[in-house]
Amino acid sequence: MSKLMDMGIENATKAVEADNNGRYDEALRYYTNALEAFMAAIKWETNGSVKALLRKKTGEFLTRAETIKAYLEGQKKSE
Repeated sequence: MSKLMDMGIENATKAVEADNNGRYDEALRYYTNALEAFMAAIKWETNGSVKALLRKKTGEFLTRAETIKAYLEGQKKSE
């Protein structure tokens, strides 16, 4: 496994943990880091099935990161 994938998995794991515990600022930061690592890994990955899995997970994490970002922006506006 590449260093990029390792970094992505580590950040994704931390993102999900922070997300599940309501630490959304932290989760967003980790999701962003995971997305950057996975996007770079997709570029260099030669195994088609691994590349497809990375694309799927990247899509899921991007959707969740966008949801959290919108939520946090709404929180800031209401303060």
